[in-house]
Amino acid sequence: MERTVYQRLLEWKGSSVRKPLVLLGARQVGKTYILKEFGRNEFKNIVYINCDNNSFTDTLFRDFDIQRIIHAIEVNYEVKVEIGQTLIFFDEIQEAKGGVASLKYFCEDMHDLHVVAAGSLLGLALREDENFPVGKVNTIKMYPMTFTEFKGAFTESYFLQELVGIGGIPAYYYSKDNSTLEIEFLVQYDGQVFPCEVKAEQNVKAKSLRTFVANEFPELRSTYGRLPPEGRKNLHGLRFSMLPYADQGWMENYPLSGIAGRFHPQEED
Repeated sequence: MERTVYQRLLEWKGSSVRKPLVLLGARQVGKTYILKEFGRNEFKNIVYINCDNNSFTDTLFRDFDIQRIIHAIEVNYEVKVEIGQTLIFFDEIQEAKGGVASLKYFCEDMHDLHVVAAGSLLGLALREDENFPVGKVNTIKMYPMTFTEFKGAFTESYFLQELVGIGGIPAYYYSKDNSTLEIEFLVQYDGQVFPCEVKAEQNVKAKSLRTFVANEFPELRSTYGRLPPEGRKNLHGLRFSMLPYADQGWMENYPLSGIAGRFHPQEED
């Protein structure tokens, strides 16, 4: 799902005077989704830390030694935090005692590290035991979907309706509990499984799709696809967008008007 706030996140990432970012907004406007998508697409790795009812974050901010905090994150999440390559995402940061206040020290002691946090406006306002670190963070307010954003969601619905109309072709959403990897649609067709992404615009960066095709379920091979140079058996990706047809080897792009043509009704013997 495309959100216009994404461009502002890109501007924050490239800013030379960047500070830790707090994405503010009401609940259920998509803050978690867009920051996960941003991390997957724009960084080598993302560390997602949900501070709500999390025993790890209950004591993570017992002091504001940023080196200790980073080391604890690396150990707990089994990841290497790299400046410029890693996005640390504190979700529901207002639920962790000391979490909001810690952003000041990330700014002062490790300002080159990309740190984002999300929280509800009401939740942050009710946190009376901590002062908001004014001047030490960047803030962006996120609102419910605009018409343009709704168009993206409508496009995904259109894709599903096309599959139903063709002949009830099953499609599933895919994610991993220990990762931010998400695939919008896994389509089961003609004895094969195709990971698919659907885009309403011509901005078609698809890091999750590429990662899935390269690394997930290597024992499955689409006979329609190609083997990568190292000879691993990988899935074959499909993307439907406003762009014309293009074969990139690991993935094919079809125009949105070509859904029925790609998944044509199967003839019964």
